Amino acid sequence: MEKYVCPNCKTKNAIRIVYGYPGKGMLESAGKDEISLGGCIIQEDSPDRYCKNCKEVWNSSQFLMK
Repeated sequence: MEKYVCPNCKTKNAIRIVYGYPGKGMLESAGKDEISLGGCIIQEDSPDRYCKNCKEVWNSSQFLMK
């Protein structure tokens, strides 16, 4: 499971937010706290990361180097 650094609290306790109708695998992963379910509607600027520590959500594309 890949970990991400939270831009708010700087911990490595963040996970991906996954969108779409959840199948069995997604529900199992969400139950294990490996992913966060984001719902069925996704927009261009929808957050794709969730910090389990401070509950911050963000879009990782905001932090890509250009």
